[in-house]
Amino acid sequence: MATTMITSGQKEEGVNVIAAAARKAGAEAIEELTGNGVLNVGNYQRGVLAQGDKIAAAVKATVKTVLAELADNVVGRLKRLFTDCTIELDATDGKETIAGAKDVFTGGIYGAACRGPGKPTSKTPAIVYEMIKGGTYMQIFGGFGENLKRLCWQESQIVGFCRNHRDLLRKEGYGTFFLFEGEVDTFFVAFVHVRDDGRLEVFVDEFGRGIVWDARCRRRVVSPQL
Repeated sequence: MATTMITSGQKEEGVNVIAAAARKAGAEAIEELTGNGVLNVGNYQRGVLAQGDKIAAAVKATVKTVLAELADNVVGRLKRLFTDCTIELDATDGKETIAGAKDVFTGGIYGAACRGPGKPTSKTPAIVYEMIKGGTYMQIFGGFGENLKRLCWQESQIVGFCRNHRDLLRKEGYGTFFLFEGEVDTFFVAFVHVRDDGRLEVFVDEFGRGIVWDARCRRRVVSPQL
């Protein structure tokens, strides 16, 4: 397959993005290390400023890794699927809950608390990922490098996705994860499973549960497009 090379202008644009990001990250790192006493006047001059080549080598290695992951649609322990199509969730009034969605999860609903209605939502683009490296919920969702609240769905959106996009759920006996928020900054994961008979069942797990999910099962994760 033919590959079009990026232009010199695009390369320069990329360098500018990397330089701006490195400057911001560097300033934050210096501020934090100074604040906790790791850096001081003596070791900063002798151990940092005098070793620019080492810093450049470390930055280059990190940038190469990150660029390769981004180019391959990899985010932490996940790889993006369905990159050639747009996935959009319909607006909801926020009233549907997982516990009450017996018409969708006809195979069973387990561990879902009976909650009041959530917040209304507008149309929301979604991204489906596949696990390529094992991990706990914290490791899987922590790989986004985002505030967890930004990765959360309303329960009505999870129900809507499973009703209207069930063809995107993981099959073959495995499942798909959705993160959502409970009360007082608590988080939960809805684990949706397609049974052999085609019916959906959902299990609600505490986010802090320490089980390590094996990447060989290629479970999926659905998150809002950030």
